[in-house]
Amino acid sequence: MRIKAYSYWLCCLFCWCLVGSVWAVDFERPDPNEPTEVRVLWVILDVDNVDDADQTFSANVYYRLSWMDPRLASNVKKVRIMKIDDVWTPRAALVNLQQHWSTSPAYVFVLPNGRVYMRKRVWGVFSQPLDLRGFPLDKQLLEVRMGFIGYNESALSVVEDTTYNSGVADDISIADWKVEGFVVDVTPYVPYKGVPGTLSSAMKITLKRKTGFFFFKILVPLVLIVMMSWGVFWLPAKALATRIGLASTSMLTLIAYRFMIGPEMPHVSYMTRLDLLIFLSTVLVFFTLAITLVTTLGMLRYKSLIIAQKIDRTSRWFFPMAFFTAMLLARLIYT
Repeated sequence: MRIKAYSYWLCCLFCWCLVGSVWAVDFERPDPNEPTEVRVLWVILDVDNVDDADQTFSANVYYRLSWMDPRLASNVKKVRIMKIDDVWTPRAALVNLQQHWSTSPAYVFVLPNGRVYMRKRVWGVFSQPLDLRGFPLDKQLLEVRMGFIGYNESALSVVEDTTYNSGVADDISIADWKVEGFVVDVTPYVPYKGVPGTLSSAMKITLKRKTGFFFFKILVPLVLIVMMSWGVFWLPAKALATRIGLASTSMLTLIAYRFMIGPEMPHVSYMTRLDLLIFLSTVLVFFTLAITLVTTLGMLRYKSLIIAQKIDRTSRWFFPMAFFTAMLLARLIYT
């Protein structure tokens, strides 16, 4: 009985070692002595949203990886479908993906010659640092980056798949951006300085913001409010109440305007191009109110009508020139 028991356990140990050795062989690289070439194909099916405040964007992404594995070559003249857990893969992961909903099954397609294709379609939210200093005349570079975890150049060779061209769909859902171009990048991914990089591939899309919304909903009302404040310099110097009322109304209107456009502005700690223009416009409207108060005080105390008229004539050209300079400054400072 003891001999039979020993024989049973020895048989189990042999089977375990055999299965373990097969598993180890299956999940080693196809050729441990040469880098495995991994081809990457990217397609951006859609971009749903670019969130300035959260520094994220939502996209529908399709990618395809392919590599040669001679161990999977077969005489069967058809494409085989295998579970992804049953073959070696380059351990690809989207490194800047925050949330995702995958719609592709966990299978790979194997050709008779041993070439393996892994296809994935992911819809998700990707983190993306955005430089919004030029807002709303800005361009942004969106990146979907894939890292190959645990591999370096001696193990993998990552290249762009030229069988089909990577690309971006002609019509994307996002309304206030225009696709200007894209590029496939295969430089290493370095999460922070001082650590070795990981092999990676990335799809980089250049988007340009459309300015129609901001021109008609933000810029035009701002210009009209600032121009309304200049009306005090065209009213008679003796119309003190009317001048004070117009200057005060302009200032209050501008304050209400700033509250109204608050949700449309990027919530960032630095000043954007539009922030600078609004700030300079606020300063000019405030100075219009201040000059109106000074001339009114002069008229009440010293009856200095001639001085008030000279101030008005000077302000009629000075403030439009100052506003034009402010617009030019905001346009050029972040170029």
